[in-house]
Amino acid sequence: MTISLTKLVLTLPFPPSVNNYYRTNFKSKVVHLSTKGRQFKDSMISEMKADLLKFSSFQSSLPLTERLSVTIDLYADSYRKYDIDNRIKACLDSLEGTVYLNDNQIDELIVRRQEVDKENSRCLVTICVMNEQSPS
Repeated sequence: MTISLTKLVLTLPFPPSVNNYYRTNFKSKVVHLSTKGRQFKDSMISEMKADLLKFSSFQSSLPLTERLSVTIDLYADSYRKYDIDNRIKACLDSLEGTVYLNDNQIDELIVRRQEVDKENSRCLVTICVMNEQSPS
């Protein structure tokens, strides 16, 4: 059985589609962050730092090394159709190395499409540290 001991909530920019986040050099077959991907990651890091100030108990333990549960709530700025699975990779990769070491620490991932918010599109990320506890 796993229980959540600690929770971190971050309000981040709405992520770009993974189709725009990475680019491949077809000659060398090297995959790298696109310009849009770098802009998103830079923007995300600056907004994340502001949110992390509210969670002083987390700052000394970052990046997290424990097993994690992550919930992502997506608030788009328009009614345009999009695949939610194309949005989560950019979000998870941008948290890697800052909030947690590697996204392979995530044991549970919940992604939800929320209502459109034209003035404040965003990605609300809730990260819970999971610890094993023996049943009573």
